[in-house]
Amino acid sequence: MKRGSTTDIAIVGAGFVGLAVAWALSLKDPNLRITIFDEGDFASGGAGRNGSGYRLQWSRDFNIHLAKDSLEVFENCESLLDYAGGVELRQIGYLILAHSPEAMEVLKQSVETQRRFGVPSEILTPSECNGIQPGLRLDGLQGGSFCWMDGTASPFKWLDALNRAVLRAGAVVHWRRKVTGITPRNGTYRVSLADGEINAAKVVICTDWALPELLEPLGIDLPIAREMKGALITEAFGRVVNTVLMAKRSGIGIKQLDRGNVIITRSRGDNFKDYEANAWRNWLTGCASAATELLPALRDVAVLRQWDGYISLTPDMQPAFGETEIKGVYAVVSAYKGFMLSPQLGRIMADIVTDGSSDHIAASPLALSRFKSGKLVPEALTI
Repeated sequence: MKRGSTTDIAIVGAGFVGLAVAWALSLKDPNLRITIFDEGDFASGGAGRNGSGYRLQWSRDFNIHLAKDSLEVFENCESLLDYAGGVELRQIGYLILAHSPEAMEVLKQSVETQRRFGVPSEILTPSECNGIQPGLRLDGLQGGSFCWMDGTASPFKWLDALNRAVLRAGAVVHWRRKVTGITPRNGTYRVSLADGEINAAKVVICTDWALPELLEPLGIDLPIAREMKGALITEAFGRVVNTVLMAKRSGIGIKQLDRGNVIITRSRGDNFKDYEANAWRNWLTGCASAATELLPALRDVAVLRQWDGYISLTPDMQPAFGETEIKGVYAVVSAYKGFMLSPQLGRIMADIVTDGSSDHIAASPLALSRFKSGKLVPEALTI
């Protein structure tokens, strides 16, 4: 990057949220010069390790609206982003299981809220859960909630659709270009790179759990942490999993791909060192045990491989976004909802960056300022 290079908006991070912000900005003002930086290659970060699920089943009204608005974009991706074939949307539903009376009550209250906003979710008895997903272990199962509109989409196709759209709009995307610092300078910002710098009128930081790396040197303290999320994939076999299964008790998620492989995700927690061999074996054993306890038919299926990736944590496990304490510097953290909510998060951030505010129902409760005010908004259906 040559000294003296300039841009209207520099976006740090070319994952789901960073590219969604760039796309939304280009729609609002086609004349904006937008430059995007990512330290890795395409989909080399969290985007490439995503579990591919999305859902409308949340307990908070603003999360429901975020999810519904984002699903509308996924459904119309082919026309909205001129992306042939769309993003492989599979509306196979989410079945969220409750194994305690308390968890069942949360599902009932959440479904009431969802239905008020047009989400066709329903409460199921244990036998009805087994009707949707035959072979469930019913011991201790109180029931569940189900929404047929939930499902999966291809994270890689969504990221590719965004990347192609922003390039067509004239934005510049720099892969393998790590931003090392941001310095206020005469009303603009010097964005420093390992091999140069660029001056930007505004900066949007979309590096999720790594946000503090760039914000703390500016004196901005946000309570953002990270946690390791693990996943495994099995060999391909006949159809056993009909929907996306989620169990809050074990924190496990199970889905089966069209080609027959089953993907199982579960948090690794933070009580062991990253990549420690024994910890991996313990995680695999615990994950397999939780999956087969839920669905015994998986017991004899071979695991092909496993992988991991960091997810971002906020005090209430909700996304946070907006302008920071420094005018012209913006930040977005997804709290493990980046893929499924990125279409609408991009639109909201584009409004905030260009207009100073957004009228979306989620803009106020999920503002960065809530951490200092203490007005946290925990989500009861975070799994």
